[in-house]
Amino acid sequence: MQIFNGISCKRAYLITGALIGGLLLFIMYGLRQLNPFNTLWIWKLGGDIIQHQIGFEFFRESEWMMPPGCGDRYPYPAVNSIIYTDSIPLAAVLFKIFDSVLPESFQYLGLFVFFCFLMQGALCMLVLRKFELPLFYAAAALPLFLCNVLIVYRAYNHCALTAQWLIIASFLVFLYHDRIKSGAVRLILWTFLCCLAVSIHFYFLPQVGMIMAADLLYGILEYRKPINEILIFISAVIFVLITWYLYGGFSAGTGMKDGYGTFVVNLLGFIDPAGYSDLLPSLPKAGDFRAEHVYLGAGGILLLCFTVIFAAVKYKRALDARNTGGAGSAEPGAVIKNWWGQRKNMVISALIVLLILTVWAIGPVVTLGGTVLLDIRDRIPDSLIMLLSVIRASSRMIWPVWYAFLFFIVVVFYKSAGSCRKAAVIIIIVSLLQVVEMVPNHIPDIIIPSGETYSGDFYDGMEARFGSRVPHMAFLTIKHHDYREPAIYSVRHNMTMNKGHFAREIENPDYDETVEDVRLGRLRPDTIYCIPADLKDNDTFTVTVPENGIMEKIGEYYIIYDKDLLSADGSY
Repeated sequence: MQIFNGISCKRAYLITGALIGGLLLFIMYGLRQLNPFNTLWIWKLGGDIIQHQIGFEFFRESEWMMPPGCGDRYPYPAVNSIIYTDSIPLAAVLFKIFDSVLPESFQYLGLFVFFCFLMQGALCMLVLRKFELPLFYAAAALPLFLCNVLIVYRAYNHCALTAQWLIIASFLVFLYHDRIKSGAVRLILWTFLCCLAVSIHFYFLPQVGMIMAADLLYGILEYRKPINEILIFISAVIFVLITWYLYGGFSAGTGMKDGYGTFVVNLLGFIDPAGYSDLLPSLPKAGDFRAEHVYLGAGGILLLCFTVIFAAVKYKRALDARNTGGAGSAEPGAVIKNWWGQRKNMVISALIVLLILTVWAIGPVVTLGGTVLLDIRDRIPDSLIMLLSVIRASSRMIWPVWYAFLFFIVVVFYKSAGSCRKAAVIIIIVSLLQVVEMVPNHIPDIIIPSGETYSGDFYDGMEARFGSRVPHMAFLTIKHHDYREPAIYSVRHNMTMNKGHFAREIENPDYDETVEDVRLGRLRPDTIYCIPADLKDNDTFTVTVPENGIMEKIGEYYIIYDKDLLSADGSY
């Protein structure tokens, strides 16, 4: 049958990949989170996804300004960019345009992750087709590219980073370089992909950009026309800068976070479950570093073992056949030499870029299991550390390397198996193992509440007292994750908020003034001041309650406000 040993049309691969992607998302997460009018599951789920939803909701409440990706309600009164709340800028701006017809309770994160699974499945199938893998085998291998820690760890946690199909799309443009004969078409494709990367999450830009660099280098080596490749590079840079400006990237987030070298790629990371497996033990952790999750999965490791064995057996048989002069006695070295002669420039370009990405991802701290082999951060000037911290989680640069390696072993295994049906049976077993390992224990527990409104001690207490009649929330904290309850209340009651959690330090001079106001007992009559109870109780902040002020505890927070916010009879 063609599905076992033939190459079907592209449409069949695309549709099959998208269907499998959607099916696996349904198996892992269900479909209830796809309802765009239900945000309760986001508030209940917790994690980074709350930051992204809060960022979008404050953004949609802000008046339009230039650049259009900026807003001034969070952190108020500073100007912030939708880029720095990781709220998928393209989607945020698009849905803000239709804000007048959208209900208050609206989210696009559930649908976005669903779309990412469809795209991941479809585009991975096209890559496998490029290497002449039959439809059935490619489809059976697809769970390795969808049920892995790179995807599972981010889906419905850091939704924007689920768009790893951007890496796969970049691979396709590189692999089809010789088929895309028009330089203008390649210019449009690379410019579009780079701008799309910025429009989803900035961390995809260097990854897509490095794969583009491999494509440009290949064009120079193979066709000796550097002008065409330089024009593609210039176009991509110009339009990325324009896109970055429109989203407000140059207008906010001027305070860089440090931390370069905190995120590391362990040299054993590909085989270290790091808590993501009940089948294999995790390896020791090296210090307090945040290791990037790059575990291949039990299925991926098993396939790697099969690939090494089958490739070695095939090579030995070829040598034996040559020595005996039997059928298929072609010199193995000659076959490799012929293959290298045809693809040398493409392989060299790819290997150079993958090596650069690997070194970039490993960074200044080299770890092997629980051992730190090398740490050169102290030798790097502080100014350079700050610059490199622009991409603080540099360990994510390993993603293209991870996917390239997985494609490599999937393709080499099929080419070495000798029998299409044998390869199909083994790949099914491998993929089932991958799904069984990943699905039951390591996905977010998405619970869709049955009620219509959000409820919590702080939220309910504040709503009973003030409703939506106070315009500003002044939040005082030194931590990142205690802002959520006040932020949910503020954004749902048309309030501004001066403090939150962002991808970059947002300079807000008003914050220091607010801390001083609370210390001296100067309360603004249009503002509710909020402090986490543990920070108030341990005197992290000095609080002075003036005669015209009231302080009370609601849930896990203290609030301070002017008596003028009360009604004439002293009630709320």
